[in-house]
Amino acid sequence: MSISEYLTSLVASIRREPALLLDTVETGLVLLVALGVALTDDQTAAITAVIVAAIALLKGWATRPFEVSLIVDGARAVLVLVAAFGFGISAETIAVAVTFLGTFTTLIMRGQISPANGSTTPTPTVATDAGHARPVPALLVAAAVPLFLLTAFLLLQPLLAVLLT
Repeated sequence: MSISEYLTSLVASIRREPALLLDTVETGLVLLVALGVALTDDQTAAITAVIVAAIALLKGWATRPFEVSLIVDGARAVLVLVAAFGFGISAETIAVAVTFLGTFTTLIMRGQISPANGSTTPTPTVATDAGHARPVPALLVAAAVPLFLLTAFLLLQPLLAVLLT
């Protein structure tokens, strides 16, 4: 399988999974705020809670039934505030925990939510050596994208710190 075929199947998976796309955006924003911008822990926690709540609203709008996404991600926003202001956990720890929980809950919710537009796009497939087609595992895609963003951000953090100061 060529790289372009794999990227095409990856993009099709993301279009079919709006919750995954929104979690990827959330991961990038939360990590940027927590690790790339010089703010106090309280400011970072408040901004992180707003980002998580905004993504919860967008995910509720983009998926059905909307209640599932709103309740789970809304609870994550409240947990961010409780962790920061109730227990005094550092902004970096909260950022890593909230991105992990976002990905984990999306993987669990995956069987309970579907795109709001009723998309019935066929499952993208990858040709095997024997010529048979097998579906691209959405679990792999869902786990790989936020982990890739986290790794890339952590590797680029020293560069961002120099550029933003």
